[in-house]
Amino acid sequence: ERRRQRHPGVLPREAMARSQAPAPRLSRSGGRHQCNRPRRGLAGQAALLGVAAAVAAAPVRRALWSFAATRWPTAYDRTLAGRCDLAVPGRPCVSLRGAGTPQKSWPERLAALGQRELGRSARALPALGDPERGAVKGSFLELLQEKGGDWRDEDVLQKLEALAEHNPTAHPALSGEFLDADWLRVSSADFNKRGSAGTSEYTLGEISFNMFEPRDMRVKVGTTTQLTAPSGDGTRTWDSCTTVSCIDERYPPFTANLTTYATCKPHEDKDGNHHRLDVWFERVDLKPSDGTDAATLRKWIETVRAAQQRRRAQFDPVRMVTEGLMGLVMGLRPPEGVASDGTVSMQMDRPPRGHADILYLDDTLRVTRGNMGSVVVCTRDAPAAPSGALLPEAA
Repeated sequence: ERRRQRHPGVLPREAMARSQAPAPRLSRSGGRHQCNRPRRGLAGQAALLGVAAAVAAAPVRRALWSFAATRWPTAYDRTLAGRCDLAVPGRPCVSLRGAGTPQKSWPERLAALGQRELGRSARALPALGDPERGAVKGSFLELLQEKGGDWRDEDVLQKLEALAEHNPTAHPALSGEFLDADWLRVSSADFNKRGSAGTSEYTLGEISFNMFEPRDMRVKVGTTTQLTAPSGDGTRTWDSCTTVSCIDERYPPFTANLTTYATCKPHEDKDGNHHRLDVWFERVDLKPSDGTDAATLRKWIETVRAAQQRRRAQFDPVRMVTEGLMGLVMGLRPPEGVASDGTVSMQMDRPPRGHADILYLDDTLRVTRGNMGSVVVCTRDAPAAPSGALLPEAA
């Protein structure tokens, strides 16, 4: 102190050492970090990342699905890109079917469907014989056929508005017999978000979220059927089967079935109406068609395995990050190998929720619009259950 008073411009050696040392960092709260504090290890960093991911889970899921819907065309009328932060009521973040649950074959499920006593909406019955409704319905189907099933056509959309005004079913999402059937799709496929009006040719990647290999294989989409039937707990199956055939000269002329397994549940709006079905897509299978000979099946397995190996060998950071995030958010399990019968599968353990608004529903026609805007028109034969068999509207 005496030296400082005697020589104001000269600092003691201790003060000089402190003045030359780097200034300690300040935290956001204004406190000082301890100089001897060890750096956070990998485990601590991973824990912080996990906490941050948990906090931002809902926004990340919404952003991820918006990106996925834009980046890849979906195979299910794009209803897969719905709000993924909403879980199944009473069963959050779990698959309705559960991993490993055996699936009944379509003939078995159709037989079970025919044995059920299916209910008809009581409010819909008086309107079934309306001649004006029949004329509007026939005009819509005739125009749709003339346009090659292209629901995007302006004239078809105008006819659809008129048809929706004549919907005979007050609460279509609660209808029993009207919903439960093996439906046949008569509108054109719409797998490509960039616009696929009037076409039935795609790549295998475009109809499978770029998950099934070889992704560049050109295929032609054929008939699409959809089986809807009660499955318990107030839910119904919403399973679609589309026939695809290879038209790519680089590959053998394969034919296969692309089957989408989904579950739907009635949705009640704020006014108490039931015009919407919430839909959860859970699994997609690609399997060679029945009757495929042994030689063709062997070529199919070899082709798919070779393409999968090439994909794993390629370094694609965008694909790796995207698949990693989808696995974290949705529990996506990409295809791994090929089964002995040629089946390739992808699974979602935490499926997101989409929806389908029922625009028109009676005993032979169903028209829906998905949450991404695509319209699906399906027809079926007259119901097998007697018309007098009525069940309450509310399931």
